[in-house]
Amino acid sequence: YCGCNMGGKFNLPIDWDPTEIWLDIVVILDTSEAMGEDSLGAASSMVESFLGDGVLVTDLTAPFSTRVGVISMAQEAEVLYDLNMTSTDLIEGKAHITKGLDEIDVVKAFDAALDMFNRGVKSRPERSNYRQVIYYVTDSDPKVNLNPLNQFKTSNGIIIVNNFLEEGDAERPGLKKLASDGYYYTDIREDYMLSIQAFCKGMLF
Repeated sequence: YCGCNMGGKFNLPIDWDPTEIWLDIVVILDTSEAMGEDSLGAASSMVESFLGDGVLVTDLTAPFSTRVGVISMAQEAEVLYDLNMTSTDLIEGKAHITKGLDEIDVVKAFDAALDMFNRGVKSRPERSNYRQVIYYVTDSDPKVNLNPLNQFKTSNGIIIVNNFLEEGDAERPGLKKLASDGYYYTDIREDYMLSIQAFCKGMLF
């Protein structure tokens, strides 16, 4: 692609096709109290929409395909889908807010995502050249050393942060540092096509 623009009455892709995106994506869902039930429900529906008709293709025999994994992150990482989510799979009912947990450990979540990518390359060595994307859906503000993530970012990996802010909330400075340059978002919330646009940008090596 030469661009990932969207426009028109319904803000649809212009001169690019979401079904031609080919990535390996791990979604990290924040299930701490920082997110809250309503935001988690909206986030779950948004991720399910990534795999609807005319969006990401998970059929690995197709000319272009994307593998999607999902991690529910509380004190520990729980793998909901191990790079094998399809259009018939749901997140609703599988991820729940953890009472008493203020925020998640974003570095521990990152390590769980790397483990998933490593398993994914072992099972499908032919995908070793596919760009890896970690997609955080979170409202936790990390105040830890994020340097361990820099090697991933500088070796062709991308970290997208969808900061699920409530109306009137301030941006989370730690999440800005967590994201790859140009991939920190506060305004895409549950509009899944804006996330698909971010994945399209990730295709522009």
